[in-house]
Amino acid sequence: MCGRLNVSDDPFVTKLLENLGIENPRETMHYGRMIRATNVISIVREKNKKRQLDDANWWLLQEPTAQGFKPSKYTSFNTRYDKLNTPRSAGFKAYRESRCVIVAKGFGETEGKGANARYYDFYVEQGAIALGGLYRQWQHPNTQETI
Repeated sequence: MCGRLNVSDDPFVTKLLENLGIENPRETMHYGRMIRATNVISIVREKNKKRQLDDANWWLLQEPTAQGFKPSKYTSFNTRYDKLNTPRSAGFKAYRESRCVIVAKGFGETEGKGANARYYDFYVEQGAIALGGLYRQWQHPNTQETI
């Protein structure tokens, strides 16, 4: 799957968020043409039986630092479907307990590396995409910060 998200300030993106129950999504939505893994994205999740738009780091596993968090050394911005039922995999518990929706206009794929790399941009012209996601909530042991 993708390594970049296209979350345009687009009427279709706004409408999809509203259809998911998000009020005034343009006020808090993170927009960006090429949002990369480890960047902050907006996710729709349900809390206390109400859907809300929240910030999230696009990297499931986080490691505490002295001042906050950093992405884990283990790649965790996309979870393979065939690992969701593997008990010790990164997505096993999150798949069962904390799913979310990521609304986007499209996504990007890179094929190859270095000078031979080719970037492909996939997007919906007359619509938006609802991607299924997993999230975890992390609380810092010293600062008590929650992300």
